[in-house]
Amino acid sequence: MKNSSESKFFTYRVINTLIMFIALVIVFSLFTPRNIFISVRNLASLGKLVPDLGVVALGIGILMVCGEFDLSISSTLPLCSYIFASALFGGLSPVWGFVLALLSGLALGFINGLIVVKTRMPSFIITLGTMMFWKGILYVWSRMMPTSIRTFIPTDSLFQKVLTGSIGPFFSSSNYLVCCLCHCSGNYPPLSPVW
Repeated sequence: MKNSSESKFFTYRVINTLIMFIALVIVFSLFTPRNIFISVRNLASLGKLVPDLGVVALGIGILMVCGEFDLSISSTLPLCSYIFASALFGGLSPVWGFVLALLSGLALGFINGLIVVKTRMPSFIITLGTMMFWKGILYVWSRMMPTSIRTFIPTDSLFQKVLTGSIGPFFSSSNYLVCCLCHCSGNYPPLSPVW
């Protein structure tokens, strides 16, 4: 067997995943009215969902490889988003609000890790508790009222274009940021089988 990148790419797992992906696209396009599943508008909508889920899946995937699990991500992400929105409401620029939200997420993750390491309890139990705790903090702080940040981010600013703009008809520009993040951190999926 050749050791070229093409032979590594076409492994059993990759081929099965590719076949299942193609089968799902065919099934979804057949069972949607007027075949709108494969329309440009729907593919663009799906492309805008990928960065959020990709960043979360990257972090959770790293934890699962280590044999741990983090349930608190479902509360950490909205809390950091609210911190970002509150920073904008307070007059901070979007860039500094983004940095503050990232540092807040880092601090919350550090607290989870510290509690897991110091108490030697399962991460599942610890993060279940911190999930409820951070969700309660968010509910009290936000008074369960939705907020909008559209008025605080200039329409044609670089920040808005990078995070919500699109490159081509299908993918948002933040998809490329996630790909760069995965590649730079070395956490992209291996092309050869693990076994």
